[in-house]
Amino acid sequence: MVLRPGRSTRTLDAMRSRTIGAFCAAPAAAALAFGCISAISSINDTGHVYADWISLGIVLEVSAVITVLIAVPAYLVLKRLRLVRWWSALGAGACVGALFAHFSGVQLWPLSFGLLAHALIGLCAGTGFWLIYRGADGTLLSIGATGMDKAARIWCRATVAQSRS
Repeated sequence: MVLRPGRSTRTLDAMRSRTIGAFCAAPAAAALAFGCISAISSINDTGHVYADWISLGIVLEVSAVITVLIAVPAYLVLKRLRLVRWWSALGAGACVGALFAHFSGVQLWPLSFGLLAHALIGLCAGTGFWLIYRGADGTLLSIGATGMDKAARIWCRATVAQSRS
């Protein structure tokens, strides 16, 4: 294992486990997106939503295979080019979803909606990947904590100013 300056083996192990977790989250996010889209599109006249759990399982398995065959090599290329960013993860996910819809011949929905729906499912998979890949280092949490900290300070100042008057 070659260490870059300033990196410990603990950091590299954490990066590896985050990456593996992110690749596990991507198919789950795709299956969740598929479930939401199919539930919305299957609302009948009485307003009932029908969930098809078997289809969700199949989508999870297919998404896992697509992740291994297409998304992992795409990640390795992006990593080699040092382009693993939020926009590249979301764009790659949407492209993989659209390519799957185009080349697989799977028509779950009408053609005009099918390509867009599959691209949206891929976008959700890319989002799930990115949230785990970069969110575990505290980036998202620190942004949220900073915002909450500022909001709490503003609220405290307003409360103190109101109590003094």
